[in-house]
Amino acid sequence: MHNLVYTSMVIYETHNVHNMRNFACNCVGCRKTVDGQEYMGGISTTVGGLECQAWTATTPHVPYHTVTDDKFPDGSRAAAKNYCRNWGEGSRGPWCYTMDPNKRFEQCDVPLCGGIGKCRRCIAFLLAEI
Repeated sequence: MHNLVYTSMVIYETHNVHNMRNFACNCVGCRKTVDGQEYMGGISTTVGGLECQAWTATTPHVPYHTVTDDKFPDGSRAAAKNYCRNWGEGSRGPWCYTMDPNKRFEQCDVPLCGGIGKCRRCIAFLLAEI
């Protein structure tokens, strides 16, 4: 049986679940490590459903002075837009400053690439981008 995975107008044909899992676990919608410092996907809402503040913005929250361009896998804060990131400093995973003036920052629900259940979320993320 063939499965078709559509991503950014490119169709990948996978011949079994194993191939689909390998594709999904390499996609940008998942983090490859527990702390997710390499994550460069486009998730921009927190576990609580709050919208993320752009990393270059100073309202509603002024970022810590240690938030510098060289800490982002994208190469800069501007390139990271308002996407969830973990640039170090001991966080448990990707997070962001929120647009809620009463909640400075919050973790994001970025799935860890691993078992097929977690990777399905990765595929769903890519399908939503089309």
